[in-house]
Amino acid sequence: MKPLKRENSSVSAAADISFSFFHHLAAVTILLFAIFVAFWPALHNGFVNWDDNNLILGTAGYRGLSWSHIRWMFSTFYQEVYTPLSWLSYALDYKLWGLEPFGYHLTNLLLHAANVVLFYFLGMRLLPLAMPEIFKREKKRLVISALFAALVFGLHPLRAESVAWASERRDVLSGFFYLLCILFYLESRAEVTGPTLRKYWLTAAITSCAFSLLSKAMAVSLPLVLIILDIYPLRRLTWDPRQWGLPGRLKIVWEKIPFFIPAFIVGSIRCFNRNRQPEVFTTTLRHYGLSSRLCQAFYGLVFYLWKTLYPFHLLPLHEQPPHPDILHWPYIGCVLLIAAISGLIFALRRRWEAGPALWLYYVVTLAPVLGLIQYGVQMVGDRYSYLPCLGWALLAGAGLGKFLSLGKSRAKNGMVLGGLTLIILGLGDLTWKQTHVWHDSITLWSHVLSLEPNSDLAYNNLGGTFLEAGNAAKAVAEYKKAVALNPSNFQALYNLALTMVKIGKQKQAAAEFRQAISIYPNFADFHFQLGTILMEEGEKRDAAMEYRKAIGLDPIPIAPYINLASILFSEKNLVKAAAVYRQALMVNPNLALAHYGLGVIFTDEGRKNDAIVEFERVLAINPQFNLARQRLFELQRR
Repeated sequence: MKPLKRENSSVSAAADISFSFFHHLAAVTILLFAIFVAFWPALHNGFVNWDDNNLILGTAGYRGLSWSHIRWMFSTFYQEVYTPLSWLSYALDYKLWGLEPFGYHLTNLLLHAANVVLFYFLGMRLLPLAMPEIFKREKKRLVISALFAALVFGLHPLRAESVAWASERRDVLSGFFYLLCILFYLESRAEVTGPTLRKYWLTAAITSCAFSLLSKAMAVSLPLVLIILDIYPLRRLTWDPRQWGLPGRLKIVWEKIPFFIPAFIVGSIRCFNRNRQPEVFTTTLRHYGLSSRLCQAFYGLVFYLWKTLYPFHLLPLHEQPPHPDILHWPYIGCVLLIAAISGLIFALRRRWEAGPALWLYYVVTLAPVLGLIQYGVQMVGDRYSYLPCLGWALLAGAGLGKFLSLGKSRAKNGMVLGGLTLIILGLGDLTWKQTHVWHDSITLWSHVLSLEPNSDLAYNNLGGTFLEAGNAAKAVAEYKKAVALNPSNFQALYNLALTMVKIGKQKQAAAEFRQAISIYPNFADFHFQLGTILMEEGEKRDAAMEYRKAIGLDPIPIAPYINLASILFSEKNLVKAAAVYRQALMVNPNLALAHYGLGVIFTDEGRKNDAIVEFERVLAINPQFNLARQRLFELQRR
């Protein structure tokens, strides 16, 4: 009988492997098919004027894989964000596709599809650890539950923004390494993994953590997430941190130090860059106080939960209200709801161990975007749900597995599975429609205005779309709507005034710039643009005053120096004109126009040798500067 036992065991193992392979293959096939169908419209989308125009179309630093390009990618802080691996992925896209939108959208879609597959296998690992009595021996039930969880995550309309928006590559790329890190970490903790392999898996997890952080800084939550996993479902630690110092558990805590190091480095780089220009994109406490930030934090915690359950009215930007008060509705309602959920989970912690882990994971992963450090003008953003809502998708899969374990009749199980299939199809349909919203800029901002007719930002961006299409009159109309809704809208004021200049309405443009200066007196370009209009209108004295203000506020741009020196030269104030040219050369020693201006001034003053030196410098910088060549030739003939 013993040989027969071994033979049966061998057959059973082979059958088990065959079962796993074909069921995984079927599950992955279903996932890929569903994802590509739901997000198919993204492949026909273009770029939109919501970062795409600046980040992809307006930035040349990533367009190549030379050392200088790579150095730029690892040193740039576009909009104060450090994402070198995301830039590197754009560089690969550019090599393959140039500036064709299809390729960039295809990469986003492939990355999201890969993430959904990774999440399926993550579910296959976590569900048996969390609910061994339900999933340990029921592999078919486990596959169905993990598949359902992955479909809920992958097809939810909240994912549309991260996938269909080309500029949000960092979400799907960071998510890819984020999920890999967790999978590698779980593999390092598997019972069958030996000490040597454990080190390799742990090294792979640390590397993936660093790559996730270099794709998007929101991954700073990863080390804490691994500690949560150690508590539940791995049960290597307890919920009481006081016990973490015990000899057997202290090693587990120290094990996370290599994960915290890249998180600390990337976080420090981001904070250092923000401190250099703290008010460009980051709102200070002076402008957006602690009470407002608490409102945003509690509102965000409720918002992503609500949108997970009710995925409608999705927008690319949910704007901040001017002065939210935590004692007013809906903020006080959000505070009470979060307190109630937290209290309920705490009360049920012994009966439902997964509850605290899921809730803490949700809060920890959302923490970087809850407004405690306010970045940008958004109150919340659909894209921020990409990683935090993984736990709720896993909970949906666990719920299905629990139901299937209750021993209901095939008919009842079939009805439930049929109902859940309809839910999945419904989510896919909503995602398909939401993906199409990102087809082009007019479609995107028209959608926003259909839901938020008082969005001054949407009117401003719609105006930019019409301006790009050559319809300046319609652009002006949209900019005016934006300014009427929000007279302090910095970008709308600027765009309106510049468009007025383009269509030849100089006096109206000057009036718009003066209004903008009354609201934002410390923005240098407003003064420069107003000075240029005044200069063209012959009001040289007022123009010179505006140029001086522009230089005082921002001494780096060269144009105000050149224009101011030209005005002073035209008024025969040669000494002051020369001084301004010298100021410009302190900013840029290789500025040919400034050297040329000095050469002309020295010629008028009879300083022949000094003039020759300046014109020779001009030609050394720019050999095609023919006016300088001609003046040099005339001086040398004298």
